[in-house]
Amino acid sequence: MWWVCLVILCVPSATVAQTQDAATRDPAIRQWLDVQAVQAGLRYRWNRNSAGVETADGVQWHGLTRGRLLLAPEGRVTLTAMASAGPSFVASWNDTGIGSADFVGRFALRHLFLTVAPSRAVEVQVGGLAPNRGEVSENLSYDMDGYLVGQRLTLRPATGRVTQVSGTIGHLGDVLQPNVFRRFDDLFDYNYGQLLVGLRLHTRVSASVDYTWEDGRHIVREAVVVRPSADVPVVTGLRVEAYQRVDPGGHGLHAAADLRIGRLSVTTGLMSVDRRYVPTINGDRYGVGTRWYSIGTLPVTGDVTLTWYHTRAFRNTFPVPVHHRFDLIMVVNPTARLKRAGIF
Repeated sequence: MWWVCLVILCVPSATVAQTQDAATRDPAIRQWLDVQAVQAGLRYRWNRNSAGVETADGVQWHGLTRGRLLLAPEGRVTLTAMASAGPSFVASWNDTGIGSADFVGRFALRHLFLTVAPSRAVEVQVGGLAPNRGEVSENLSYDMDGYLVGQRLTLRPATGRVTQVSGTIGHLGDVLQPNVFRRFDDLFDYNYGQLLVGLRLHTRVSASVDYTWEDGRHIVREAVVVRPSADVPVVTGLRVEAYQRVDPGGHGLHAAADLRIGRLSVTTGLMSVDRRYVPTINGDRYGVGTRWYSIGTLPVTGDVTLTWYHTRAFRNTFPVPVHHRFDLIMVVNPTARLKRAGIF
């Protein structure tokens, strides 16, 4: 699917304009299909571990499609699917064969779940889901490529400070099996449970706290996110988050700032994840250890963005797989343009 996006970029603008003229009304397909994302990308990745060994130096490819079937009016019953490249829980990128690794062509359906929402305040989901991270980032929670199978009930009060109360039970594991159909056998084999509460502390301050039981480990995570008004120069967001775990004991911290400089968006932060965070299923570009990092994103066109990621670990007394890493990423996402053109 990744190559479809590259073909789309070659569609002449005149043809798109003609299609846009014909798409003044929503196309009929939107009555039953909601396409949420169609994207592809290339990434150069370089990584060195704390022993000084270079473990990655090459180009990878990425592809992702996500959408849902509308099975009842007003989206009250939907079937959502997400497929992407990547061989594992923490990876949605495959090696191209350029550089230090051989070509990998894996592309799998990772999420497939039914949602029933009898009202705006109540939602039930069953199937192959993404973890509910609340306001906690993948730095201290689960990788953005992650998955589980199970059931989730979410309540969203219309008023008050509580924005959501979410309970999830299911099976978290099979970290090397992204194919949801190979994991459905564990749908009722429970080794995971989570209770999460989302909060609106102020019009520009949100928070979440969750208790998670994860295959015998007990973890509490908290996060507070501040989004300053447009009058504040440069700074567009501030984040502080933490986790505490028992059996085995451990804790972690993360603080970050989102900045905007012209068209360039930058996130920079400091974080620490303890050495017993096993299995390491938080964001794979962070992993364990104490580190600083920066992420910069620059829109090139409406469909194309360039992103860098850079991290360096420091003052760690244990082996760190991601000690010094640099990524340069190009992502093509024509979803909005295709919708405006009435393609779907």
